Amino acid sequence: MAEFQAQAKAPMPASDPLLETHVGRFLIRRRLGAGGMGEVYLADDTKLKRQVALKRMAPQLSADETYRHRFLKEAERASGVSGAHIAAIYDFLEHDGQIFLVMEYVEGQNLRQRLRQPVSADQSLAIAAQCAEALVSAHERGIVHCDLKPENIMLAADGTVKVLDFGVAKRLPRSDQSSTLDKGQSFGGTPAYMAPEVLLEKSFDERADIFSLGVVFYEMLAGRHPFLAGSFVETSHRIVREEPKPIRSLNRNAPPHMQAVVSRMLAKDPAERFASASELLTVLRELPHRTVSTLPAIPAGWPRAAWLVVLAAIVLAALFFSPLKKWFSPVPTEKHLAVLRFVSSDGDSSARAFTDGLTETLTIKLAQLTDKYPLQVVPPSEIRAEDVRTVDQARRDFGVNLVIEGSLAQAGNMVRVNYALVDAASRRQLRGDVITAEAGDPFAVQDRVVESVIKVLDLELQGKDRQALAARQTDAPAAFDYYLRGRGYLQDPKPENLNNAVAVFTHALEQDPNYSLAYAGLGEAYWQKYELTGDRAWVERAQQACEHAATLGSDLGPTHGCLGTVYNGTGKYEDAVTQFRRATELDPTNDDAVRGLASAYEHLGKFDDAEAAFRHAIDLRPQTWMGYNTLGGFYFHRARYEDAAQQYSQVIQLAPDSYRGYSNLGAAYLALGRYSDAAVQFKHSADIRPTAQAYSNLGVAYFYQKNYEEAARSYEQATRAEDSDENVWGNLAEAYYWIPQQRDRSTANYKKAISLAEGRLRVNPRDASVLADLALYHAMLQERSAALELLKRAQAIDPKNPEVLYKSAKVYNLFGSPDQALTYLEQAINDGYSRVWPRDDPAFANLASNREFQRIVSAGVAITAR
Repeated sequence: MAEFQAQAKAPMPASDPLLETHVGRFLIRRRLGAGGMGEVYLADDTKLKRQVALKRMAPQLSADETYRHRFLKEAERASGVSGAHIAAIYDFLEHDGQIFLVMEYVEGQNLRQRLRQPVSADQSLAIAAQCAEALVSAHERGIVHCDLKPENIMLAADGTVKVLDFGVAKRLPRSDQSSTLDKGQSFGGTPAYMAPEVLLEKSFDERADIFSLGVVFYEMLAGRHPFLAGSFVETSHRIVREEPKPIRSLNRNAPPHMQAVVSRMLAKDPAERFASASELLTVLRELPHRTVSTLPAIPAGWPRAAWLVVLAAIVLAALFFSPLKKWFSPVPTEKHLAVLRFVSSDGDSSARAFTDGLTETLTIKLAQLTDKYPLQVVPPSEIRAEDVRTVDQARRDFGVNLVIEGSLAQAGNMVRVNYALVDAASRRQLRGDVITAEAGDPFAVQDRVVESVIKVLDLELQGKDRQALAARQTDAPAAFDYYLRGRGYLQDPKPENLNNAVAVFTHALEQDPNYSLAYAGLGEAYWQKYELTGDRAWVERAQQACEHAATLGSDLGPTHGCLGTVYNGTGKYEDAVTQFRRATELDPTNDDAVRGLASAYEHLGKFDDAEAAFRHAIDLRPQTWMGYNTLGGFYFHRARYEDAAQQYSQVIQLAPDSYRGYSNLGAAYLALGRYSDAAVQFKHSADIRPTAQAYSNLGVAYFYQKNYEEAARSYEQATRAEDSDENVWGNLAEAYYWIPQQRDRSTANYKKAISLAEGRLRVNPRDASVLADLALYHAMLQERSAALELLKRAQAIDPKNPEVLYKSAKVYNLFGSPDQALTYLEQAINDGYSRVWPRDDPAFANLASNREFQRIVSAGVAITAR
């Protein structure tokens, strides 16, 4: 049953008693579809704030132990299989005597629905490869799906394939490498997609799934089922006895090389099929992507049979001869690459961490080549920050033209890495490779993957660059293994992962006490624990670990970058400059270090140096939007709003579907008083991704238009998206303050903002912006002495900061000192603060008729207003 994922929603009977009711923590929204065992509903997970699909067993079957057992087995088997192309099972629950599976909700259409329209050759191959990847993930866990068919293959809105419904899946015994399912086991599934050995009730193994998938591929390419007849008996007879018509006799545009692949998948004898899903996936990734229309015409006078022999030779050469493979699948000269997190076929968290660590080190090593070769690489920190997991996301968020995605599996003492280079625009798999190495030699695993990717990218490295990539900071394989796992745990900084990161970095140092990068990783783990908990004790540990790392690895950029991050975060900006400058000298391609240096200069008030550093980050990655975005942020903080808008427009030009670009452009319009234009940008951003920033800024647009009720609603949405940002809570409190009947609600929100801001100051007491915000919150609560003391501290640290000056004006006006307020307000505007905000801020409404106020806020407004 898979129809529940379709965009064409099944009608909900008006009498359905589940509509708008709760099943545990799940709120039922609508009925998505039904199948033989029950129904599926779309539901909101009220705790985790996500949509899920709830599959309910039909009430008439819930009392039958056979069906209950099958339902339980579906949950057990599917939850044990993880992979980018397998729809996840989250939970199993019983409620009021009914049984439910909680499943990943995939919005899109199933392959059956997609087949109502023709599928191009490239699309067919992309779908085929992703289906094969799903089988790789399942088979490596010993699971045979047993019911592959178009209804159980979902195409998500971004083109990602998800295989569904493990309700009749079987688990293979694992006593040897040729394990099969005994013929005496019961089986379910759909007969028209069953392999001959399954229909004949013989023993079967993973190759039965390969046959079923072959039927699906045939149907996708030929536009019809290869064996379907008018009855079950006749269909079964054709599957067991007859060969299907050649695909190209039904579809002349079908790629000829796919005929051989599908024919092998549909072999009656399992021994004649692909031996494994991994072998099938490798072949699919290596196929040339050309339709028959792009192949040479038959030369005049040549017999057709002779030409077919030549054509077959060309296809085989393309499959197995490397130079021709490159000819069939060219790679762009200018390469803008994103490396997605590789998928681990093992559900174990340590294996997942190793895979994530390998992905990060691969990305970092590739980035080291960007100053000499035609390659741009999205930093792993940005992939992680945006949680980019698909090719379409990478193209949309970063504007890349190439993506690497892959998987890692371990069997016994061997590790296999399987990856593909994908054209981001067409989602066409250009090239790929399978690398096998001993699990006990993590150096070999990393080195072979890096070397293979460099070859696939057509990069011809100079000798010294190749040597630099192969350099090691430890000779202890176990230490490097622990280090990779530690880096992997840091990719998902939740409490248990940070604890695990600390543990494995510590183990790495037990293996090699002089391993400087392990100390740097330990320092980063401690710093992330502080950022997660606010506990000051982790700051001291982070500083000690990073200092030791920089002492041991004085010639390594990451060790100095680690220390620079801690110094920046604790207000030691002069020391941060020293460390980040050293990091950039050692690794000029590290744009994270360049941005850290720029941030330190900015905090020191060295704005020319900061701007130069931000521009240098752009020079490093001119085709990526991150540098333009950070420079736009610098201009925005300096109240250079027109300059900021130009940079944010460049972000959108490079990544037209970037939610962040629209949000930040809206913020620049906001500062220019173009509130309606700003609201359009914020709504566009929220449509792409509903972030706290977009909702908060949308609230500001409404606020300055004096629509405080809408502002409060937007701020409420922002707090639901991010509840640890004091600015969001302060904005919400201010909106309620100016709604007379809601003013009592502002107090609690100001107290929440104060608590969060005080937590930030315990770590960095020199953050002038937070001090000024905190002063305003106390002023709004009429707590004069606290507000003025905080302002005094902020002004002493950063007396020229326009935000600090503006908040000072606001505080003094609230306390009935308009002359001082006007002095600070003019200083703020002279230093570049927006003139339009005080004009539209209700906190200055009492000065509306004041001539001095009118003079300050009116000059130049006609230039920016629209």
